[in-house]
Amino acid sequence: MKTGLDIGFRLDQRWHLLRGERLESKQDDLLPVARVLNEAGIEWALTNGLAYQIHAAEPRTTLDIDLARHFRDEIPREALRRAGCELTGSFALTENWPGPGGSPVQFSGETSFGEALRHWRPRPRQACL
Repeated sequence: MKTGLDIGFRLDQRWHLLRGERLESKQDDLLPVARVLNEAGIEWALTNGLAYQIHAAEPRTTLDIDLARHFRDEIPREALRRAGCELTGSFALTENWPGPGGSPVQFSGETSFGEALRHWRPRPRQACL
């Protein structure tokens, strides 16, 4: 059985195909970013569209990857660069790091995210990201 995230990645590919672009998916960007964060021991969570894909019964797609983490200074910038990401925008509460495949990756952080992450524990199927 396919998960909502698997279906979302397939929808990504079809969306690009309909636009006459090369087949691509956010999976190629999410996996290296998740690996960097996990190896750095940083607590994080998917939010917005990708979180919806995991939990919703109806499939949908989204253009970007939104991640929450405790604090901005926890972003492992050098490791992200080594993984092929590039900082393209830095704002009061967010940083934009498109992944190696070009999908927009937005890190958001504020104290409310930190509090939520302290109480969140992944279910086994989410822990494998």
